[in-house]
Amino acid sequence: MKLTDIILESKRITLSYTDPGDRLYSISVNGEKQRGEDQNKAIQMIKKITGLEVPQRAMYHSEEVNAIVDALRSKGYESQAYPMDVT
Repeated sequence: MKLTDIILESKRITLSYTDPGDRLYSISVNGEKQRGEDQNKAIQMIKKITGLEVPQRAMYHSEEVNAIVDALRSKGYESQAYPMDVT
């Protein structure tokens, strides 16, 4: 199954950012972490769904990230962003 099909059928998209460091750590779709090219495709699909660019550097609770989470929720997705402790 193609990632685009999975995202369109999925209901849960999670973004995690390193803390400290404020870098995008991972994107999970239905609990499955997207790696490498799949993560790039997930970023593109989130942009297509929300019209917003997923920031590579941001705090998990920043306005940019919250706007993406809110936009996904408004489209019917369960979405959240959280910190990934890398200390």
